[in-house]
Amino acid sequence: MRHRASPVGPTPAGPAPADPSLPHATPPSSGVASTDAPGPLDTHRSWARLRARFGAVAPVEVAPGLDGWLLLDYHESLTALRDSALFSTDPRHWKGGDGQGQAPPPVAPRIGAPPGDGPRHRRLRAPLGDTVAALSGQRAARGVREIAHGLIDGFASTGRADLVGDYAVPLTGRALGGLFGLSGVTGETLVDLLAQTYGGDGRAGRVAAERIRAYLSALVASRRAGPGGDLVSRLLSHPAGLDGAETADALALLLDTGYESTVHLIGNVLRVLLSDAEVASAYRGATLPAGDLIDHVMWVAPPLRVSTGRFPRRDLRIGDARIREGEAVLIGFAAAHTDPAVGGRADGRRCVSDLAGNRAHLMWGAGPHGCPARGLARDIAVTAVDTLLDRLALPRLAIDPQRLRPHPSPSAHGCAELPVLFRPEAPKVAPPPSAGRRRALRFLRPPRSTGARYQAPGARTGDDPAQPEPASTPPRAGRPRPTGARYHVPAPTGEHPPQDPLEALVRCWRPEEDSP
Repeated sequence: MRHRASPVGPTPAGPAPADPSLPHATPPSSGVASTDAPGPLDTHRSWARLRARFGAVAPVEVAPGLDGWLLLDYHESLTALRDSALFSTDPRHWKGGDGQGQAPPPVAPRIGAPPGDGPRHRRLRAPLGDTVAALSGQRAARGVREIAHGLIDGFASTGRADLVGDYAVPLTGRALGGLFGLSGVTGETLVDLLAQTYGGDGRAGRVAAERIRAYLSALVASRRAGPGGDLVSRLLSHPAGLDGAETADALALLLDTGYESTVHLIGNVLRVLLSDAEVASAYRGATLPAGDLIDHVMWVAPPLRVSTGRFPRRDLRIGDARIREGEAVLIGFAAAHTDPAVGGRADGRRCVSDLAGNRAHLMWGAGPHGCPARGLARDIAVTAVDTLLDRLALPRLAIDPQRLRPHPSPSAHGCAELPVLFRPEAPKVAPPPSAGRRRALRFLRPPRSTGARYQAPGARTGDDPAQPEPASTPPRAGRPRPTGARYHVPAPTGEHPPQDPLEALVRCWRPEEDSP
């Protein structure tokens, strides 16, 4: 019978020594497995060894010198995701923290404040879910397809590319920027900051995350002054009535939960297609549509190894381990998906037909903290993969799959690079300028007709004295010309219009470039 989480006495079980043979674990001085070091892309046998040694939950080091627990069992992980009465997401409950919600990844989000539990979380989640749903679907797919073609144009004629750095990273950043109504330098600034935040360099990532928080505050102020049809403007106009700080928190929540997972979902889907002949054959033969392919990869190569922390509200027993109130508990997505209880195998191999359309994986979360943008993430990933493979001819990995480096992140499960080779496209040749001018001539407006037939005066020629000079029209007396928004005429104030706060911030960071 499977153990369930249940209250126990306060005596904790000490962390057991880590298995030094585990290739993905870097045993620190405390003798427990560390989640801070990246591991090989295929860690299935490592999860099996951890499960055989510790059972449903293993002691780990969630950050240097900070102990916690890693859930390996699918059903225990599902319980932790669903049961917010037993597990909190707020790091202020963490006994290893400072009581202010400050915690390192993967214990806490990188950009925004933790969403917490209860009314505040529901207040942010409802408008975010409604707004993202309204912008998903065909509208999002069209935008992603345009971005994808623009990126592919940049390397299609070279015959080689890094499908993570040249494609998945900028595509995801630009897709989110497009939803925010961004373009030009302001949009590329967000793309760059996101890449730095989740790039694996801890110090640079912290600096970039601070800048993103300032960026989001300026973006909210900009959209409040000049709303449009973008996601930020829709959030501000939602009946929930979020204020500026709450809107910025909701945007940070979307970036924290959606950016890194989408980047590595695209990368992992492409890696599986390029390294697994069975999956590639099913996809090319249309027996595995792109949507089902996404679910297959979520099971066999989930884009995140672990979730942000959960913190028990009271002492628990999970399996043979006693977990104290407030200790950090990480949910191992990759480990849970290899659980034999849900058909997992030690080698990670799963039948394509068994997983096609199976959405019981944990990558979207569950319960009150389930991902509010899962539909958007699927739209981005499906469109990105289909568009790339429609354009590239005979793509193949440039190196052996075993030599692919894992991304240096404590939570991400994906490649640092995905180098590929393919048959180059012929460079696009621009039409000669004269051809463009000839086409344009057809659309020139003909000269205005003159003469009595058209009730218009004939054209003057030379200095014909028979044609008197027209008298100048005196100005019409009466009320002054109306001005204001109603008449689309600005009032003559004599002052410069106020500067957009987002453009001002970006210009401060990038003075050598002009904002749009």
